[in-house]
Amino acid sequence: MEAPNGCGDGKELVEFQKQFREMLIKKQVSAFSTWEDELHKIVFDPRYLLLVSKERKQAFESFVKERADEERRAKKERFTELLQEANLSSKSSFSDFSSKYAKDERFKGIEKMRERESLFQEFVSDLQLREKEKHSQKEKVRILLHLSANISKAT
Repeated sequence: MEAPNGCGDGKELVEFQKQFREMLIKKQVSAFSTWEDELHKIVFDPRYLLLVSKERKQAFESFVKERADEERRAKKERFTELLQEANLSSKSSFSDFSSKYAKDERFKGIEKMRERESLFQEFVSDLQLREKEKHSQKEKVRILLHLSANISKAT
């Protein structure tokens, strides 16, 4: 692939793509928008002409896909923070949680109720596992204390 000026090599292309991407960020191109919707924001920027038409569209599509993935990941992280702050136990129910936090922006950030519930169940399952491990450790300590008490009596 060559830059529009005809003298492009691989390094220049990478640099042009980087500048094009920076332009998309600066122009606040939405992660959930289309090429047609955003074209008016970027067409008059000189960096727009750094790439040929096909490369521009590919760079745009790549950019919005990455940004959408980043935004979804960030929303999931914020939802997980909400779960951590909610003082849940292994006995907590999703219906109670959703009633209490339905108006929280972190809750609303995950659009599908099914995904919210899935993340909640995953979190509660982890809590159950940790509680089991904690109980198991306590049981081991109790047994060791019992055994050491028996050894002390025997000696």
